[in-house]
Amino acid sequence: MEWRDMPQIYKDDMWKIIESKFLIEESRKEQIKSWIMTDVNEKWKSYKNELKSAGFDPLLIVDEMYEKINDPRVDKEQFHVLVEYWRSEKGEV
Repeated sequence: MEWRDMPQIYKDDMWKIIESKFLIEESRKEQIKSWIMTDVNEKWKSYKNELKSAGFDPLLIVDEMYEKINDPRVDKEQFHVLVEYWRSEKGEV
């Protein structure tokens, strides 16, 4: 899933958590939010790249790849969707 396709509710929830942890000047809130969302987008890309490097093998079935990455932060169902994307024409680019 691309960051732009991430459901807005997840982005909103993330922003609420950030606001609860930091004092953000009201006059700079939109600027800071934009910067943070851009940064999270880059982190999201990097994380997917790490997952693919650690576990993707076109010769394995999805469950074998999931076991190979052995990361408790990764939801099995979401990993299946990600592997389907990696195996698609769009994901092979």
